[in-house]
Amino acid sequence: MESLKSRAACVGLLLALAASSGCVAVAIVGGAAAGAGVVYWVEGALRTTLGHPIREVHDATVQVLNNLGVGIVADKTESFTGEIESALRGGSEVRVYLKAVSSSATEVTIRVGTFGDQAQSEMVLNAIEARLGDTRPEAAPKPAGG
Repeated sequence: MESLKSRAACVGLLLALAASSGCVAVAIVGGAAAGAGVVYWVEGALRTTLGHPIREVHDATVQVLNNLGVGIVADKTESFTGEIESALRGGSEVRVYLKAVSSSATEVTIRVGTFGDQAQSEMVLNAIEARLGDTRPEAAPKPAGG
């Protein structure tokens, strides 16, 4: 019950944040891990938490970027953090930042292009989730008035 109250408080806070800021978008979708399923679009980057260890998310990200792009330009991944750089076939630079939030969850931040391309970032995230075997309803975050 405490977990449900905690989630409800978190959802309320996120909704209040979305309503008060014209440049922040929040989409709430289902997820099993704490924080999983909440997708933020903030300042040109897509951010979510996946219920997988950082090594699994790293490996899936590298495979996806190799399939979508022209290969990995740089990969600076360690035990708890990572930054992977690539480019899509159209030439847009892709940066994926990883941060272990627990032994079984990883925060993922995706930025495509200089100012951020929400549709392309969502496509990269969907591909990473598919590679990991995760499914999520198609509910891309929408800009909240800004």
